[in-house]
Amino acid sequence: GPVCDEVLGRKQSAAVLAELARSNLPLAPVDSSHVRYRLPSLFREMLQTDLRRSEPELQPVLHGRAAEWYRRAQDVDRAIEHSCRAGDVEQTGDLLWVNVLRYLGTGENDCIQRWLSGLSAERVAGSARLALVAAHSHLALGSVATAEQWARHATARMGEQPGLSAAPERAGALIIEAWAARSGPRGMAEHATRAYELLRDDDPWRASCCFLRGTAALLIGDETEAERRLQEGLIRGEAMVPDATALCLAQLAVMAAQRDQPELAFDLADRAGSVVRAHRLEGYRTSA
Repeated sequence: GPVCDEVLGRKQSAAVLAELARSNLPLAPVDSSHVRYRLPSLFREMLQTDLRRSEPELQPVLHGRAAEWYRRAQDVDRAIEHSCRAGDVEQTGDLLWVNVLRYLGTGENDCIQRWLSGLSAERVAGSARLALVAAHSHLALGSVATAEQWARHATARMGEQPGLSAAPERAGALIIEAWAARSGPRGMAEHATRAYELLRDDDPWRASCCFLRGTAALLIGDETEAERRLQEGLIRGEAMVPDATALCLAQLAVMAAQRDQPELAFDLADRAGSVVRAHRLEGYRTSA
């Protein structure tokens, strides 16, 4: 009822829905208070087709209103879905960027890919935040070169719009550069350190920075620094960034194996595998 009122710019939608549910229409309540109703998918598709034929220009307007209502109701999934269908690139970018770590950290990269596919590549490239989301989404798929390209689009947009050159966005682009490690482990460490320093102390992205700094230190041969950074990443990531947590555990397992500590290595690897399975991260190339 309330979302119908918002989308249609009217009142008393709840009463109309209740009346329709009592008629012969295939509309059924899904809760005991009759606040929400469900339409069969075929009937919904028929109505949507009719709307596209009769008033095609109205569709994005209605989706935009729905997106705003769901955003205020903190139903992020539906807000993003309707924002994409409305073609609102900026709002879609804002919603996805703020929530990208949550989606990636719980094995929901397929949702991100589906939402991005609903927008043209040109529109995604025109939004700094959407381009960053695309970069991190492709990184999880193991497509490093594609991730770098999207990060370049994001950096270019930030340069054109100084208001968007905020610390988290700059850090997001630097993290992609660190993962690619085109200038070797020292460059990797430098990019990850710059990203880390741009972020607030409580920013969950710092867990990924710690993993990258620790990995770079290990590649350089500084095991003390590597262990310190990986342990910090483990602590920072445990609550909110399970993918970074699993990566830190796996890297610490490698270090334990190199030190001829097989029991510790097995325990760390087992914990890493448990995190991967618990958060449905098996399909990520970065989980290998």
